[in-house]
Amino acid sequence: IQGYLPDIKPKLKRYIAEYLLDNSAEDPSSLAQGLMDIGATICQPKKISCSVCPLQEGCTAYANDSVNPLDLPRKRPKVRPTKYGFCFIVDDGQGRILIERRPGKGLFANMQGFPIHIRDNFEELVLASPEVDVDKNYFVEHIFTHFHLKLYVIKIGAGAFVDLPLFDTIKKEWLNIAELGDLSLPSLFNKVRKII
Repeated sequence: IQGYLPDIKPKLKRYIAEYLLDNSAEDPSSLAQGLMDIGATICQPKKISCSVCPLQEGCTAYANDSVNPLDLPRKRPKVRPTKYGFCFIVDDGQGRILIERRPGKGLFANMQGFPIHIRDNFEELVLASPEVDVDKNYFVEHIFTHFHLKLYVIKIGAGAFVDLPLFDTIKKEWLNIAELGDLSLPSLFNKVRKII
């Protein structure tokens, strides 16, 4: 049985049920557990160990020399949605940069970093911040567990920053550029720090 798990699950269940009925009259639960153990340890999609498989003798794929990891049932590859954002490097004109501590919930909870504003799509981001000129700024990309982020890094003065949309922050502080190296920042902000 080949294909992606969500698509072939009914066919796979039917096949396993028939196999269990034919081969486990005395102790069906032990056979079911054994098959799950083999699938979890020996016959894995990315690591097949036919040489130690107790079912090798009755395995059609092994007998036909057609054991290919790509033919085994597997999960469909994850597609991460792309989000877009602005990251602001706010300069007070005296050699200091604005750092904020993020709120207790959400992305970068309770961590320090540069002010950011993230939206699900680029048009939404630009409409929320029409005064930001995207073409004249820097760009970084970062992959999170559940989404891919394309982040425009905007260098801006403190006066122009006041009117821009931002997440709520618990604490803001101004740091000299030299002090930024001492901060323990999430890896996304380390990419941004290299631009400064």
